[in-house]
Amino acid sequence: MKKKHNRELRETILNYRVVGNRNNANLDYAQLPDNCNIILFGPSKSGKSSLIKTFYHALYTTNKLPNEYNANLIIQKLSNLEGTKKFTKFALKQPKKVVLQTENTKITKESSQINVYDTRGQVLMDEREVKQIELIMEGRAKSMTIVEQRTWRYAYLLWEFWKKDSDLFPNDVVVDSNLESRPHSLIFVFDGSTDKIPTNDDEIDFYKDVLQKARSRNYFYPQIVLTKVDKVEEKIKEQLKKTKADEYQQEEKLRELIDMKIEEVVRKLGVPRETVHFIENYHEKHTDTNVDIDYYALKLLDESLKQGDNYLESILPNRSYCKMF
Repeated sequence: MKKKHNRELRETILNYRVVGNRNNANLDYAQLPDNCNIILFGPSKSGKSSLIKTFYHALYTTNKLPNEYNANLIIQKLSNLEGTKKFTKFALKQPKKVVLQTENTKITKESSQINVYDTRGQVLMDEREVKQIELIMEGRAKSMTIVEQRTWRYAYLLWEFWKKDSDLFPNDVVVDSNLESRPHSLIFVFDGSTDKIPTNDDEIDFYKDVLQKARSRNYFYPQIVLTKVDKVEEKIKEQLKKTKADEYQQEEKLRELIDMKIEEVVRKLGVPRETVHFIENYHEKHTDTNVDIDYYALKLLDESLKQGDNYLESILPNRSYCKMF
């Protein structure tokens, strides 16, 4: 059943067209971009880069990444003190022509490009990092740059001395915002194997504030992803090894723990339960396609595209009509 569902999801995503159902006669759909931008946020080492790899693997059933991914996708390892530094765009799907067969004719439409953006993980949870996220949410951050504030002011720009340090972004990381450059869908990624999610009060307050800012910009249902479910399973097996629990009991305990972790996130961040996902990312140990990993990754990706469409419809201007007298 999951294999069939995966095939259907792949077909839907590969044929995705921004706001495919354009049924509101009042909206100016001509203003829509030809792409959907999905942005990943989350603490450092939470698994954002691995999630992008998982999306590609699940969508194309291959662990061979394109050269662009191999060059720019930084998977966190124990030997790395820091993972992703730059705000980096990955084209998950290129546009292509899609032929739709109706009863009487064939209609050719162009499917849309899907971009997934990796971001630098939050560490300090301070005002500077809030401003960095805001710049990205506004669609004003340039891809392949380190979105970070300057540590100096230009002496000849007197108004800069009235600005906060957190507002001093260098010109080379800032671009003009438009519908094509803005995020259309947001995903927040957390390490699901930690004892507490989020890990402390500062992290809770930080992401609650960011989520509120996202909602105020019409990102009504950002998706929350808890990664590393495989590590949680390993812990459960280790704990139950001495009790000689069978496989069924281990599965029950795993489901119970996952449910508790999801409820914890719902309670701490004040988000709807249906927006929280617990998944396993593809790692080096995975040489073949895994049906379960694909299933949850594709569901998340499909839901993110739907949220992107909802966001775009919520901010589209109304059509202008010329009245004839």
